[in-house]
Amino acid sequence: HQQMYLVHRYALVHHSLAAAGTGVHQRL
Repeated sequence: HQQMYLVHRYALVHHSLAAAGTGVHQRL
C-alpha cells in the first residue's frame, strides 16, 4: 500500500504544478 500512496501523492503534486503552470501561462 506504500507504493499506492506514493503514486497518489505524486499525481496530486503533478496536478498542482500543472494548475500553477497554467495560471502563470494565462497571466502572461
